[in-house]
Amino acid sequence: MRIDSTLPGSGGPSPHVHKFTQVYFETEGETTLTYGLLTYRLPKYSIAIIPPGVVHTNSNKTNAVERHAVLLLNEPADRAEPFDVEVEFKRTAGEPK
Repeated sequence: MRIDSTLPGSGGPSPHVHKFTQVYFETEGETTLTYGLLTYRLPKYSIAIIPPGVVHTNSNKTNAVERHAVLLLNEPADRAEPFDVEVEFKRTAGEPK
């Protein structure tokens, strides 16, 4: 478990996936969670459970610092493998920007 925080108006990591479950528990402020192709507001005391293989990231779109506890469930024992596997979203032809 660790505590992460994001400064006002800044983003977290690039969109990525894990081979394990990740849990966010918002302890202060609010984060915006991108979960697959959907976006959710996570206000204080919210919990988000991100299963293995779901593309996700978070950002702080508010004027205050946010903090959240992070739990990695069934954290991989093999530290040689990367924890975060980055992904890139691409638009299809004719899709609006």
